Amino acid sequence: MGNKVIGKVGPKLGIYEESNDAQLSASLGQERVMEDGRKFRLCKAGEVLAAGYIVQAVANLSASASLNVAASAGIGDKEVVVDAVTNAEYAVHALKDGYLVGEAIAGDIGQFYKIKDNTVMTNGSEATITLYDGLTNAFVVDSTRVTVCANPYLDVVIDANTAPIVGVPLIAVTSGYYFWALCSGMGPGIDSGSAITAGNYVEHAAGEVLTYAGVAENPCGIAVTALGANDGGIIKYFDMG
Repeated sequence: MGNKVIGKVGPKLGIYEESNDAQLSASLGQERVMEDGRKFRLCKAGEVLAAGYIVQAVANLSASASLNVAASAGIGDKEVVVDAVTNAEYAVHALKDGYLVGEAIAGDIGQFYKIKDNTVMTNGSEATITLYDGLTNAFVVDSTRVTVCANPYLDVVIDANTAPIVGVPLIAVTSGYYFWALCSGMGPGIDSGSAITAGNYVEHAAGEVLTYAGVAENPCGIAVTALGANDGGIIKYFDMG
């Protein structure tokens, strides 16, 4: 068994490569499965990343929840106008390929759509969110509220326990570049300083792994090798992406 990709290959970017080719944005989040069972997701780095350190999605801003619909939209419409109700800001295009859910909708709560684009969202101003698909239920001014989130594979950062973890880069990655993050299977891990015994379940903190304490979160993998304090080792990761 070698190191071959099975199924759809997708972007011509190796798992040990990075790229600033903007065309890769169309494949953001695409899964790549290797013949040994490892899974990767195509991500874009939001900061400089180091090999072996777990990365997470960008944390949602407070402006992401309880957005009031500011203009009625009928069935089939693809534009949703909202009031940005906090001081937090989403820049133009920041929600591209993110998601929108109905937080409060008369008769059909829980509608869910993928976002195609957005205008800038600032406190006290209206913003337009464009969807890929038309609405299946009307949105009504002042009685409909929505919640949004950015694409979890866009602008990923070192794990800070403020958003879901998405994977582990196998290489150092330049900020703003695209790369493949290992999200399941055998991969690298960096010990947090306490040392880990082979066979122990591990959890994550600040991009590193430590022995699972069974308190605040579920384990993210199992140590295949022993890891000395602050050393690298091999982890079998559960599906993170």
